[in-house]
Amino acid sequence: MTESIAAKSGLTALAHPADKAAQSVQAFKELKIERSSQRTLVSPETKFLPLAQAQRGLWFGEKIGPKDAVYNIAEYCEILGDIDVGNFIAALKQITQEAETTRVEIHDTEDGPQQIILDKYKGEFPFVDMSAAKDPRADAEAWMMDDLSQPLDLACDPLWFCALFKINENCYFWYQRSHHVVLDGFGAGILSKRCAEIYNALVDNRDAGPNPFLSLNAQHQQEAHYKSSPRYERDRAYWLEQLKSLPDPVSLTRHNAVRAGGLRRSTARLSTAASAELRILSKDVGASVPQVLISLFAAYIYRMTGADDLVFGMPVTARANRDMRSTPSMMANAVSIRLAMTDQLNLAGLATQVSKTVRQSLRHQQFRYEDIRRELGLLGQGQQISWVGVNIEPFDYDLRFGGHQCLAHNISNGTVEDLTVFIYDRGEHDGLRVDFDANPALYTQPDLDTHRDRFVRLINAVVADPVTPISQINLLSDLEKQQLLVDWNNTAVPLPNTSLPLLFTEQAARTPDAIAVTSGDKAISYQALQYQVDQITQLLIDRNIGTGDIVAVALPRDESMPAALLAIMKSGAAYLPLDPCAPAERLAMIIEEGKPTLTLSTSSISNTQFSDSNHVINLDTITFPEVKDTLPVSNCVTGDSSAYVIYTSGSTGRPKGVEISHSGLLNFLLAMQAELQISTDDTLLALTTVAFDIAVLELYLPLILGARVVIADRVVAKDPAALVKLIQDQNVSVMQATPSHWQALLADEDEALRNVRPLVGGEALPAQLARKMRKLGHPIVNLYGPTETTIWSTIMRLEGDDLDSPPIGRPIQNTTVYVLDKAMQPVPLSAIGELYIGGEGVAKGYLHRPELTAERFVANPFGKGRLYKTGDLARWRNDGVLEYLGRNDFQIKIRGFRVEAEEVEANIQRCDGVRQAVVTLQAAPCGNNKLVAYVLPLALENGELQAIDTALLKKHLEQTLPDYMIPSMFIYVSEFPTNVNGKLDRKALPEPIWQNAHAYVAPRTPLETQLAALWCEVFEVEQVGINDSFFDLGGDSLTAARMVAKLRELLKRDIPLAAVFEASTIAELSEQIEKQEAVDPLGMILPLKSTGTSAPLFCIHPVIGLSWAYSGLARHLSSDQNLYGIQARGLATEFLETSATVLPQSIGEMAKEYIDHIRRVQPAGPYHLLGWSMGGLLAHEITRRLEADGETINYLAILDAYPYVQKDQNCDEESHLVKSALLFMGLPSDALPVGSETMKDLTELLCREYDIYNLPFVKEMQESNSNIIEGVRQIIENNLAISRSFTPGKVNADMLFIGASQTAETELGDLLHNNAKVWQNHVGELTVHQVSCHHQQMFDAEPLELIGPLIAESLKG
Repeated sequence: MTESIAAKSGLTALAHPADKAAQSVQAFKELKIERSSQRTLVSPETKFLPLAQAQRGLWFGEKIGPKDAVYNIAEYCEILGDIDVGNFIAALKQITQEAETTRVEIHDTEDGPQQIILDKYKGEFPFVDMSAAKDPRADAEAWMMDDLSQPLDLACDPLWFCALFKINENCYFWYQRSHHVVLDGFGAGILSKRCAEIYNALVDNRDAGPNPFLSLNAQHQQEAHYKSSPRYERDRAYWLEQLKSLPDPVSLTRHNAVRAGGLRRSTARLSTAASAELRILSKDVGASVPQVLISLFAAYIYRMTGADDLVFGMPVTARANRDMRSTPSMMANAVSIRLAMTDQLNLAGLATQVSKTVRQSLRHQQFRYEDIRRELGLLGQGQQISWVGVNIEPFDYDLRFGGHQCLAHNISNGTVEDLTVFIYDRGEHDGLRVDFDANPALYTQPDLDTHRDRFVRLINAVVADPVTPISQINLLSDLEKQQLLVDWNNTAVPLPNTSLPLLFTEQAARTPDAIAVTSGDKAISYQALQYQVDQITQLLIDRNIGTGDIVAVALPRDESMPAALLAIMKSGAAYLPLDPCAPAERLAMIIEEGKPTLTLSTSSISNTQFSDSNHVINLDTITFPEVKDTLPVSNCVTGDSSAYVIYTSGSTGRPKGVEISHSGLLNFLLAMQAELQISTDDTLLALTTVAFDIAVLELYLPLILGARVVIADRVVAKDPAALVKLIQDQNVSVMQATPSHWQALLADEDEALRNVRPLVGGEALPAQLARKMRKLGHPIVNLYGPTETTIWSTIMRLEGDDLDSPPIGRPIQNTTVYVLDKAMQPVPLSAIGELYIGGEGVAKGYLHRPELTAERFVANPFGKGRLYKTGDLARWRNDGVLEYLGRNDFQIKIRGFRVEAEEVEANIQRCDGVRQAVVTLQAAPCGNNKLVAYVLPLALENGELQAIDTALLKKHLEQTLPDYMIPSMFIYVSEFPTNVNGKLDRKALPEPIWQNAHAYVAPRTPLETQLAALWCEVFEVEQVGINDSFFDLGGDSLTAARMVAKLRELLKRDIPLAAVFEASTIAELSEQIEKQEAVDPLGMILPLKSTGTSAPLFCIHPVIGLSWAYSGLARHLSSDQNLYGIQARGLATEFLETSATVLPQSIGEMAKEYIDHIRRVQPAGPYHLLGWSMGGLLAHEITRRLEADGETINYLAILDAYPYVQKDQNCDEESHLVKSALLFMGLPSDALPVGSETMKDLTELLCREYDIYNLPFVKEMQESNSNIIEGVRQIIENNLAISRSFTPGKVNADMLFIGASQTAETELGDLLHNNAKVWQNHVGELTVHQVSCHHQQMFDAEPLELIGPLIAESLKG
């Protein structure tokens, strides 16, 4: 038995003198230290009781959790009256005799954790008189906080503990603390009630009645009974259904830190009046007060995160019957509340949903939360169903001690993983108390206080106006609103009535002899450059080029480039820059889209890049007109006229032209001068390709200020050593580049670049690079902006702590920035939203793309003009600085978590030996997404790269990152690829090499040995077995092409590329080669996998006539599933070699022909059919005809296929047919430029969409047969014609329909039945699934990760 405080201090436990209070506290602390001695394992004995399931989770959590985690729950009751201390201590001792859980020890035994129920409570209940202290209340609370923060030894310390404090003659604090493993909140409540009953009985000198509590063994019996009951299975089924397809768990934290222990709390108290209004409001909406409070919590989380599929946790008692409610112990559980949130929901609608969901959840509350996590595969560290939770405690104990009122004060619910909001409703006479409990590693105290204040603001707003949708409720304080909408966007500056061409002309007049441009060995003065500009301007005027015209520019990187660009703008036209080194196909696409009136180029460039030279002027061969006087700038150059059009990549692969006005360009240049203060002594390096808009700053800013431009040619720009030499030789003082380019430059040459003023933008700036750039001697200027808002829109000089997490800063002049939610409401400080940009820099729109312009450029709800919807995620810092958080459409998600790649990269870059790191998300062969880190090591003095120990690298990361943020694979590279804009080209990073999980089987023949060695070489692995799949190892069509080329060289014989798809293992490929089998890649029957034992799945081609896209399905299907593609007749070699091919004239005729070929593979049913796009129509018709022949169709799947509306076609013009064809294939009606709606143009578009030109076997066929593309054109034209006249019949087979939910929205009119329900009357049972992708993307890698398993699973049924 341990000593009491009274014994250690030499005082009586009932009456400590006031001056001995501190001594008593110190004695208690010493007592705790004494109790924390180590205990050895105890052997199991009969008195041991296993832990209940609810206890096991807490016990395990304490074993693996942070050392400073708090597992103690505690509250104190403020008793408003005098207390008989002796009777109170006696009441507590009687509690220990009645409630077994107060006498429990937990020991680690050879059989795992066991609890011992002691015969007698081994602790003491101290009474501490604080009444003489200066602030007795504060001292008592500090005493309690110190106690509950101390770790407990489960085998030694009392796990339930109480103390009594005297605050004054009429106020006492009763402190009750327990380790959560032995008691939950409900259990503590019934102990409190019993304590009051006993105390009052002792005071009244009467019997307190029989022991109301059941033994702990009763809990085990209830648990066993539940698990063997049908209710257990019903509960399990409910939760698995309720939580299927879980969304990402949301959090309000701004930090991706490792969760820690400790406590952090922020408390708000609603007034009695406000609380009363809430109770009235609850009745008005037909819900209970807790349900309304849960609704308000859900509304707040929704507004802070935008999560429309919202899941959060809610603690419950898990006590389903009277016996369980009579057992003080740890039984508490948590249930998941899942709500469908929308912008239209108001409190009544939300409360109705909450009420229903909570009631259902409570019916199934006994099923353990940890069991649900196990079922969902979320038991790993860092995995959760939800991070945030809410706990409504409507417990009005109405405790009375000797008739005195008692007020309950919660002081600890233990450490929380993320954030839990506790709301205490202690009765109608008290106001509600709201506690925000958070993990200290994830939330600062100011963070938490801010959330608290916003939540209270939301409550008050809803009470005042419960009808308003929750999306419209203002969460911002007046100060926040003023800051976000006004103060931080106060950037207005008057713009002068001028333009870039005029500013240059004026500068040339001021400094005619100063050097304007240096290119190679040439140095061009302002006067000479002005003359060149005027010559080209006159050349354009002579050809009637002016306002409204677009002139393309494809010039080398020399002095002719700025002259040509300035001349085009001076003439009143807009320039369209082209990168001469871009693929000819892309340049042709841009010219086709932009429709320039003229192209300025050189003979060497135009001869290789432009097939049509009718509208090309080669500046190196043209005779320029004489110009005597400086030409005036066209009076048509106004602020609204277009200065240039720059093409950027589109999400569908179709580039889009951004049209920038002269006022936007002027504002940008003047803003940059105001920020950078360029002088005539400065020299700026023009490093960036003119096809990337940031080149505007490099070329034009110095030329309107009398400074000098040094143009780096393409070879020098890509060679860091040569570029550094150029910078030194030309005394470059200001340089702008992307982070990727800076990284390459500073790898070895940082000293040589000292005193260069660094400008950086275009990508997120890594912290390590920022630190390195700062050493150049000047503050880093970090720039951000999309092309659509004229180059850069925000700016930030980086110093101090900002280097560790570089923000993008504040808006430049005449620019406004807003971080908005889905309802376009400003999000509060620190909340994540989408960044919108307004002001002078906003582009005119996308050239010839009014639909896309309307989608991305929206009306400004906060002022004049339009806002550009960037698609970038951002948040405001408290100081009015913006932080960039990546894209909202390309976020990395791993194991259900959002991961900021930059954070992982920054941590890797802090490791020894690492120069740079890039982290991406890659699909592993098993189907799971994995984080892959690409690491560039530091270079040693001998030029070799430093060797890095991956195990040590991972160990270092484990110290700073959650496990889900640690990459699964590390790939070491010698350099990082960049695109033409100097940005990191993530698509060009090497693919991970995934080892196959099959058991290794060694080669058996010389040919298999050769093949195995070749595969090891191709995949860079040490060993490949003969049953390892080519695709599981990471192979694709390009890998196959490389491998087949090597195989042809190795075997000195022709091997068809299709062989790899037909035989995907070494054993199968060897057998096929030895049998001299060959597969015609354009044959009507394409065996994609024919070595299985199951009935084949026949996949019918889309409109292009080829079925190769289906090859990706093979890796998702079972190993014994055969897979065949059905292809159009006109593509096979025998047909391509003749010019008189007669193609089927109807879907019915085509289906009949395909049935004949299908029966050659499978003479009789049951059949399995699948069709994508037009293939879906064919699959349905084939089904109808087979059923008419008495055959059975066991499987019919259609992917995003819809029949045409049958009506009289009044217009058979080719352009009308092409537009309707685009609709049929889910493409925008303006996918082809105006004037290019021909079948030839459509064929080229579809070949690009289906990536036909890049298919290795197509390239092979083109080498030997030039008619293949013409054959494809004929196939497409015929297929579209017969699809338009097809009406589906009725079949008995059930249909699985998989739709592409992101198919471009088009003006369908009444051309196409664009709804899956159109099939409802044409099949047996219709099952519909939607996949988030566009029609043309359904067999791309990412959508196929969803579609493939869906098809595989449905085939089993």
